[in-house]
Amino acid sequence: MQESRQNVVNQLEKALNSAQWIDLAPTIENGMPRWPTHPPVIVSRTLTHPHDGVFCQNISMPEHAGAHVDAPAHIHENLGEKTIEKVQIDYLVRPCKVVHLERLELKAGEVAEAEHILEWEKDSGQRINSDDIVLINFGWLKANWRSDIKWPYFSMNQPGLTEEAAELFLSRNIRAIGSDTAACGMALIEGKPVLDVPPIGCWIHSRLLSRGILLIECLANLEKLPDACYFMAFPLKIRGGSGSPIRPVALVFQSQ
Repeated sequence: MQESRQNVVNQLEKALNSAQWIDLAPTIENGMPRWPTHPPVIVSRTLTHPHDGVFCQNISMPEHAGAHVDAPAHIHENLGEKTIEKVQIDYLVRPCKVVHLERLELKAGEVAEAEHILEWEKDSGQRINSDDIVLINFGWLKANWRSDIKWPYFSMNQPGLTEEAAELFLSRNIRAIGSDTAACGMALIEGKPVLDVPPIGCWIHSRLLSRGILLIECLANLEKLPDACYFMAFPLKIRGGSGSPIRPVALVFQSQ
């Protein structure tokens, strides 16, 4: 039994060492983009070597800053018990499909249709399967993420997804969906949702999150990923959390 376990560990180590690890998290720093109604991220040098003998910083941030995951309780009042600490630890460790929509060059307020997802499947030779994690790359974060005075543009403007696209993902029984935007699937112009969808103007938040399909937002480097990879992220164990910051990574293997 011990030898068998060691063999599994060795095989896992070999597989992990053979993979290319791609960091999908933007850097946490002062001035970084945030949802306009949320408090800012504050990183302060509270202990220094000259004054305290050690170096340590304080971090103050909302649960939905930087790369993060939404729990159903974040949007749906009737699902208040479905908070982030109740998500099983390996829930966001899954095979992943990366839907590359950056070629569409969608502008703020514009939406991708279900047919665009199906076209991507045809062109890539991939299929979104049950329990997959799906990542949508609009090319938005790469083009608009910044930490100067123009930071609000990223958060207040973005492309989104239609009702038909949401229904397609529901029909495929995916586990989670993520994007390189501040609010996955929500089309925004100057902070106002383009679609009139309760509760916050987004079919993805309305229909998918209410069914327990977690939403992952503010992902970086999606343009570096192939159409299929392996995704890993772990939310913090926050009691009663509406969501959590994560450090997401993609593992790309030679055969992918």
